[in-house]
Amino acid sequence: MLNKKSKGYIFLEGTPGSGKSTLLTQWSRLIPEISIRYYAFDFTDPSSQLNNDSNRGDKTVFLYDVLKMMENCGFKGENHTLLYRDFSFLKNRFQDIINVIGKNFAESGSKVILIVDGLDHIIREYASCVTTLMEVLPSSNEIPEGFVILLGSQHFTGLGLNKSIESEYLEGASTVKMPPLNKKAVENLA
Repeated sequence: MLNKKSKGYIFLEGTPGSGKSTLLTQWSRLIPEISIRYYAFDFTDPSSQLNNDSNRGDKTVFLYDVLKMMENCGFKGENHTLLYRDFSFLKNRFQDIINVIGKNFAESGSKVILIVDGLDHIIREYASCVTTLMEVLPSSNEIPEGFVILLGSQHFTGLGLNKSIESEYLEGASTVKMPPLNKKAVENLA
């Protein structure tokens, strides 16, 4: 799917425990593209109150964390200082940096993949999160060539995604579905 896309969204959908997060983590380490991973839920330590609270789903926290990771990958944009709680600054900065990624792609042909996993946890476990990261994911037409956003979730309807993203999901051409392991596969693993 990634080889066919140079911009926009890819959706990884699967049942609970089907291995979506594990697959995304391992896969992102093997691809030649730069990958930036944001987990709305820390599956390595599910009971951690430190890592798994409503802040993981908040749009301002999301932007700050993703921008720091983008900067660590070398994408600086015009401003280099991140203001932690200034949402409008972070939103503008995010757009600035994805435009830098687009220019980089035009020059080098190198894509950047932003992986945002665990969206379904936001509406379940983080109900107190009033302003979710789904509100700041760019619409498909705002994404420059060379920037692909891969979303991982149990489902994509009813999450509060903007209509263009939900429409892209409903078309189905960019969706990868992960089936649950069958009984024989579970027995083999055990």
